[in-house]
Amino acid sequence: MVLPTRSGYVRLLPLLALLNPAPFALAAALDGTLNVTAARTARTADQTLAAVTVLDREAIERSQALDLLTLLNGLAGVSSYSSGGYGSVGGVQLRGSDSGHLLLLIDGVPASSATLGTPPWHTLPLGLIERVEIVRGPRSHLYGSQAIGGVIQVFTREQSTPQLALTAASHATGQITASGGFSGEKTRLALTLSGINSAGFDATVGNHPDRDGSRSLSLGGVLHHRFTPAWSYDLRLNRTDQRSDYDGWQAEDLYRADYLRQTLSSALHFTQESGAQGSLRASRFLDQHQDRVNTLPTSRFDTRRDLLALQGEQPLFGDGLLVGGVEWSRERVAGSNHYLHHQRDQHALFGELQGRYRQLDLSAGLRRDHFTTLGSKVTGNLALGHDLRSGVRLTAALGTAFKAPSFNDLYYQDSWGSNGNPALLPERSRTLEGGASGPLSGAGSWELRLFHNRIDELIQWSEVEPWVWQPQNLAAAQIKGVELRIAQALAGGVLASELTLLEALDRDHRHWLPLRTPRQLRFDYDRQVGRWAWGGSWRLRGSSYADRANQQRLAGQGLLDLRSSYHFDRRWQLRAGVRNLFDHDYRSVSPSYQTPGREFFLTLLYRGG
Repeated sequence: MVLPTRSGYVRLLPLLALLNPAPFALAAALDGTLNVTAARTARTADQTLAAVTVLDREAIERSQALDLLTLLNGLAGVSSYSSGGYGSVGGVQLRGSDSGHLLLLIDGVPASSATLGTPPWHTLPLGLIERVEIVRGPRSHLYGSQAIGGVIQVFTREQSTPQLALTAASHATGQITASGGFSGEKTRLALTLSGINSAGFDATVGNHPDRDGSRSLSLGGVLHHRFTPAWSYDLRLNRTDQRSDYDGWQAEDLYRADYLRQTLSSALHFTQESGAQGSLRASRFLDQHQDRVNTLPTSRFDTRRDLLALQGEQPLFGDGLLVGGVEWSRERVAGSNHYLHHQRDQHALFGELQGRYRQLDLSAGLRRDHFTTLGSKVTGNLALGHDLRSGVRLTAALGTAFKAPSFNDLYYQDSWGSNGNPALLPERSRTLEGGASGPLSGAGSWELRLFHNRIDELIQWSEVEPWVWQPQNLAAAQIKGVELRIAQALAGGVLASELTLLEALDRDHRHWLPLRTPRQLRFDYDRQVGRWAWGGSWRLRGSSYADRANQQRLAGQGLLDLRSSYHFDRRWQLRAGVRNLFDHDYRSVSPSYQTPGREFFLTLLYRGG
């Protein structure tokens, strides 16, 4: 068996020489950008010592993407895949870990199916999203289960002035997004409504000669109220109702999936003049999935997760900070399939200390999770940072993480005899990371990260007898890689470069893990001249395998996207773009699933105020 790349950091690093640091730039700001995900409170990447990417609303609109999968694909350490067009099921991988090893937060609410154990990426239209924060590397010491590869958090839009966006795109796709609200002395309300309808294209090869379309309606809302200078309250809603067509077993039948995904969170905040803060948050996550064949209901899977969290923050000497809290959550599943258990509770206690002494930064965190059906799990993280006189910053980190088995893994039963395994252990990982960052001449910057992640007790479903499947803790993985991000102005614009080199292997069989590519490179260039703005993205990806046995090879790809916009005045703007300019034919998830080909986009945007 031939691997797509050779092993070892010594063999990976020479590929970095293909890049000249001077001319490239970064799509998002590096160390000085505030984020709330890396430390569960507002801190810069420098202070948290974490690998962070932040995409604001301007970057989201400039991309002209309709969904989160398209926006994220190709960023440093990030890879995404889809089984069709808009609304199709897909996934995101951080640093070569599985899609289920990535924690998705929506306004601070963990959002993943308790049955599948993966986030509903296909139900996140970008029209509702104000900001995206990506934290690469383990974060179980703050968030618990799933944060093995990292955390991605999206925030609902808070635009109270009126806005309207009308988009027309290929595959008979249309989108309308409207937002508005009001802002008073103590109260602010923002509402966003977004609808997408796409006729789609035939997602599979040689099975169902029809178009697999999708339509969705989404609502986002944020309410802020300040009672006193010290006390405030916020309420956040993010909901999507979606219907998607897909190809099933019989070519003559029509298959459709109905989805409902909703997060609702309510939080009370307290802030002292000394900087000490506290919050009490209650939230509910709903994930419902109903399959239909020829309009008749078939299988149904429902998830409900209630969460109650109390968190406090105490500033210490200098820039130091102590963050800690307790959490309680309850997961419930229901639907057409039988489960041995339908509910489990979780209790957690966590804390993290950040401090600085002269040129040395320290971050140390610990968390204990206890599940009513799985027992307890303790995870931790230790990171160090050191500033050199040259302006270069060195970092090193060691972290552990885990993922609890899903309800399907533990308790699923079907009429064929397949069933879950209540004796499963949580998947666990240990990650070692080193990095360096610094400035470049001409207002540029660069960041380099090396990481090594070992994952044990991987859960794998295997056929124990004909048509009978059961999961076991059979597999183990070893993932190591390099991330390089460089930023510098060029010819009046900004040119971005993000490189990921990866080796992701099944440790037992030395097979390449599915859908992982050894090489990924992305360039983004954007420039504005007067009322005109234009740019493009060039995403290159090496070959990968669609299966664990490495028998189905997916060829590499190079996709070029172009975009432009024109401001008529301060309120009206026209955007146009083309994705996959050269109509490259490629596969992202399987040889059987097709990709969109060349796509055109046209958006008319109005901003009031």
